[in-house]
Amino acid sequence: MTSGYVPHGAVLTTEQVAAEVTGGPGFPIGYTYIGHPTACAVAMANLDIMKSARR
Repeated sequence: MTSGYVPHGAVLTTEQVAAEVTGGPGFPIGYTYIGHPTACAVAMANLDIMKSARR
């Protein structure tokens, strides 16, 4: 999501798979950069750039 500028990533899955893996919704995991303000800002800016390029 950040094109490698800052470490940041995401996991996408269905609710059914998440329930099988965790016994409930979501994945109870955390990494160093999860929710890091700089990583999130870079990801949001990069997603905006990709969205505007699609138009």
